[in-house]
Amino acid sequence: MKKDKATKKKKDDRSFFYKLTAPLAGPIVFPFLRLKIVKGKDCIPDEGAFIAAGNHISNFDPIAKYFSQKRQIRYMAKVELFKIPVVGWAVRSYGAFPVERGSADMSALDKAVEILEDGHVLGIYPEGTRSKNGEIGRFKTGFAYIAHKANVPIYPFAIYSNKKKVRLFGKYSVAFGDPVTPQELGIVEGTAKEYREAANKLQEIVAELRDYCREVRG
Repeated sequence: MKKDKATKKKKDDRSFFYKLTAPLAGPIVFPFLRLKIVKGKDCIPDEGAFIAAGNHISNFDPIAKYFSQKRQIRYMAKVELFKIPVVGWAVRSYGAFPVERGSADMSALDKAVEILEDGHVLGIYPEGTRSKNGEIGRFKTGFAYIAHKANVPIYPFAIYSNKKKVRLFGKYSVAFGDPVTPQELGIVEGTAKEYREAANKLQEIVAELRDYCREVRG
């Protein structure tokens, strides 16, 4: 008996390069960075669209996120990366898409909404750039706009290192918190004020998760 279209297993649209290389990163990430998922590993759903949003401390963060929940996460990445031979191809293979930093890049925001409407996971670093000292910078409001437009939950996460910069054989930790809806963050009408308040609330949640990582691993 043929399966109904609605019950068919969702097509695995991960690129061959992603499926080949992402698992191979494990032997590097776990022993040399001493990666540990300290909270919320089982709270991430196996299917359905959502935004994973949290702080950003190193170039290893996307890899750490892969091993913390196993689903491929699509990311915005600075447009300059896509202009570099080989690097541009690699980041696209990992599901990244370009964004013009420092401006309201509506095409990137629309692409993000489209990704979520297709049932995928979108990863966002609301700070907009990596932290240079390990502290959490002020969250920007783009994630709030996207969550409101796509009407999807946000899974907050925190990444923590016991060093200001991620170093080999340090302690590199990831913690996920409970999901929050745009409405729970106070987004109802989609105003700039609501987005700003939502960004502040999410930043507080991420800071609490970061502090939890620090308490657990020192």
